[in-house]
Amino acid sequence: MTQSVQDFLATVQPFSGLPRRTLGEAAKAASVRHLPEGETLEPSAEGLVCVLRSGALELTLADTVVDLLAPGDCLGFEGLLDDPLPPVRAAAQEDASLVALPAAIFLALLAAPGVGAFFIRRRDRLRLAFEAASRAAPAGADPFLRLAVRDIPLAPPLFVPPGTPLADAARRMAEAGAPACLVGDVDRPLGIVTERDVLTAAAGGRDLSEPVTGFMSANLATVRGHEPLFEAFSRMVDRGIRRLVLVDAEGRVLGLVGERDLLSARGENPLSLKREAASAESVEALGRTFARLQHLALRTIAEGIEAENVGRLMGEIHDALLVRAAALVRDQIDGLPPLAVAVLGSEGRMEQFLATDQDNCMILADGLDPDQEARCAEFASRLLRALADIGLPPCPGKVMADNPDWRRGLTAWMDAVDAMILAADGPAVLRLSLLADLRHVHGEESHTARLREYLLKRVRQAPVILKYMAREALRFTPPLGFLGNLVTERSGPTKGALDIKRGGVFPVTQGARALALDLGLPVTNTLDRLRGVAAAGVFEADFSAALGQAYSFLQTLRARAQAEAVSQGLAPDNLVHPGRLSSLDRDHLKDCLKLVAEFQSLLHSRYGLRLMS
Repeated sequence: MTQSVQDFLATVQPFSGLPRRTLGEAAKAASVRHLPEGETLEPSAEGLVCVLRSGALELTLADTVVDLLAPGDCLGFEGLLDDPLPPVRAAAQEDASLVALPAAIFLALLAAPGVGAFFIRRRDRLRLAFEAASRAAPAGADPFLRLAVRDIPLAPPLFVPPGTPLADAARRMAEAGAPACLVGDVDRPLGIVTERDVLTAAAGGRDLSEPVTGFMSANLATVRGHEPLFEAFSRMVDRGIRRLVLVDAEGRVLGLVGERDLLSARGENPLSLKREAASAESVEALGRTFARLQHLALRTIAEGIEAENVGRLMGEIHDALLVRAAALVRDQIDGLPPLAVAVLGSEGRMEQFLATDQDNCMILADGLDPDQEARCAEFASRLLRALADIGLPPCPGKVMADNPDWRRGLTAWMDAVDAMILAADGPAVLRLSLLADLRHVHGEESHTARLREYLLKRVRQAPVILKYMAREALRFTPPLGFLGNLVTERSGPTKGALDIKRGGVFPVTQGARALALDLGLPVTNTLDRLRGVAAAGVFEADFSAALGQAYSFLQTLRARAQAEAVSQGLAPDNLVHPGRLSSLDRDHLKDCLKLVAEFQSLLHSRYGLRLMS
């Protein structure tokens, strides 16, 4: 074991610069600790300094989360330096393994060149992170959004064998006071039976002596203990279900997490917003739901929830609003032929936060007569007016289904795609980019699927258009000066600000879009596209991971800036003021923008853009 520990330390900064003999002596004094998922460690209380070998740890300082540790990161040194920090605590986000050094051995290593300075920098960054996190949590912030699934009390799960009659399963559920039971056992759950399943079977005259396997739902959705309650809510919203199966790292069942359990931890529920939208009887009621959604978005952003999760939740409930608005409008128009409504742009990518407008299109059936086309036009006009009344303003560029250019028959849409590829000019590239984010929301899903399939096929057959789309990602350069400093506006109302969308978010969004089309990836979300690009091995794995993290951070800063603007009664925009950020966030912003510039350089090389005028 000593040799494996020594070999590991030799790969970790700053220990990698130490002589082998020194590393060997440290390895002899070290031990290996295993920390199961969900358990915590306070190394200073045990006189240890630990180096994470595998897994992930969430680091807290004075009950404030300050970092997520990856393999190679250290903890426990914070109180051993001059100007020490309070003791830290680490919680395993997944099963973790650590190399534990006695504090006395670590103190001896601090005397080596570069080691002490390394840990002083690390201590200072933790202090800045703590200060920034403390400032970011406003008075009255909602602690619910930071709770994990494991933080709520759950009753032990109820299991019944597969051959159990439904009546017996219902009796056992009643005796246990359980709203549902799992079919199978802790290691192999086959499905779930709920109170509603029993009532439906009884109301339908089914034989309740039949085995539960004939009534259960087999597609179980799972959640793990370290995941936030917010994520559990999002998963329920996404799948339209009311229960998740809580499992451990090996997939063994620990319990059932129901909507009631989540409501016991918090009186407000994103699931209720989606159901509220689905059952709204008027456009005015949908407007009230949208206003509550905006408040929820503000709260989640203030609590530091990742922008990707906020965008997905907003997208899910925006979809529900559009679907219900379409149903209300349909009731006003007789004889409406089959059609599809799809969303585009940031709506299509599920990346809208607080600055929202409508980007949508309509795909009609082929062969409609003039009267049918007129009814579709009337439906589009009424639907978009309803969305505007709900709180979603029209698109300034008129990328909406009431515009005939964005409302066509399926074959006409395919012809339009061909014409855009043939034109290959600026407007055509813009329109193709919007269509590349096409995501179905309402109506005939086959229409949307066929158009999307055709678009992917035709663009891959036209490498020139891919080059033009990739070139768009280079249109704006990151706001960095020659020496790597942040470049902001020097005068006017935006003095001291930079446009984080223009020089940071857009190049990644557009570049990921071009690469996804090149690879034939059907996904539309930018981070999903980057994951697909990484899986295809287009770039080095480390760079792909770093770029995804950089994009997430840029979007998070953008969302925070929009939330701050709304809280001050201003219209949300894409401006970020670096002077208002902590020094840690400013440094991180610079690093992220450097990665964006590197991404642009890689796109330049991949598509031979130096050869294009």
